[in-house]
Amino acid sequence: MPKPSHPGDQAAVARLVAYLDLVGRIHSPQAGNRQIDVPLVQMNALMGFLSDVLLDVILQLPLDPVPMRNSVRAFNKFLWIQNDFITRHYQAGVPRDGT
Repeated sequence: MPKPSHPGDQAAVARLVAYLDLVGRIHSPQAGNRQIDVPLVQMNALMGFLSDVLLDVILQLPLDPVPMRNSVRAFNKFLWIQNDFITRHYQAGVPRDGT
């Protein structure tokens, strides 16, 4: 992630990271509500679907090649970061010794 250009940007990045973490946490039992437990396989399917939809929309935009490439790369990175935040909360509930 690029370094924020001024202190206000750092606060915005911190809020974004906290939000992405919350999105990953609220869909797992670790969020405090044991009734909300979306299986990881379904979360991964959702992320794949979102990726497909976003890329399809971007590719239909009347953009020049460089902005198109940059947009696709940026959204792809964003979705992978969100997926990492989701996965970490599912792994938090798995014992390390495999039992």
